[in-house]
Amino acid sequence: MVRVAEYRVIRDTGFGIHAPGREEHFHFTIPPEIVRPSAENPLNHRRPILTYFADPSSNAEISMVVEINDQRVVRWTYQGGTGRSHQEILSHDQLRVGDNTIQFRVDATEGSSFQSLEISDVIIWFQIDLAV
Repeated sequence: MVRVAEYRVIRDTGFGIHAPGREEHFHFTIPPEIVRPSAENPLNHRRPILTYFADPSSNAEISMVVEINDQRVVRWTYQGGTGRSHQEILSHDQLRVGDNTIQFRVDATEGSSFQSLEISDVIIWFQIDLAV
């Protein structure tokens, strides 16, 4: 067996979420070869990773929640128009073999209703075992 890094590009191009309650859903699949904890390897160092880029509008004071398979992964509040990359380490039980969903939702805004948050470059990273 060979262990390699694998990934799923969920969304390359940007999408905007603007008002509280507004959300975007995406579907992706995970192969059965994904590395999971086992009796021989119970350590947490092979956990999956979610990465994405978030770019708030210049007047933004906006909070966003990310959920995978209806489990909250992260809640982040953005202020001002500085884009940034995020990496979030996931637990093994947040990804299922087969079909999965990821949801980005605006949770709250302060001030102007013309605030927005542009999300792009959404990728799930994980490890798989391949037979050679």
